[in-house]
Amino acid sequence: MTKRLRRFALFSAVAAAIALPAIAVAATTSTVLTTHNVKRGAVVASPAGLTLYGFVADKNGKPTCYNGCAVAWPPLLAINGKVAVKSGSGLNSKLVGRVKRTNGQYQVTYGGVRVTSSRSRW
Repeated sequence: MTKRLRRFALFSAVAAAIALPAIAVAATTSTVLTTHNVKRGAVVASPAGLTLYGFVADKNGKPTCYNGCAVAWPPLLAINGKVAVKSGSGLNSKLVGRVKRTNGQYQVTYGGVRVTSSRSRW
């Protein structure tokens, strides 16, 4: 490899090492709700594409699912306390919100209902 090519390769590697963490941080500054299609139509989904569920047992808008319940039905947490809707997903951004959990983290809500995922794979 020529000296010039080695310098270019080194410069490229350093530039990539600097840029990639910045891209990763920018991509995870908020939780983004989206949809995906199942046999019955579109459903609300997590950024990872997992189907999300509404936990309607909460009273007075306060989360009640902790410990074993939260293991079975993990809350969808708002990254940096922020929630967004993926453009073109069909979700109404006015229905997206968050509620504070006892540990200080924020859980995503949609239409006032706390959002969870599921550990089980039906």
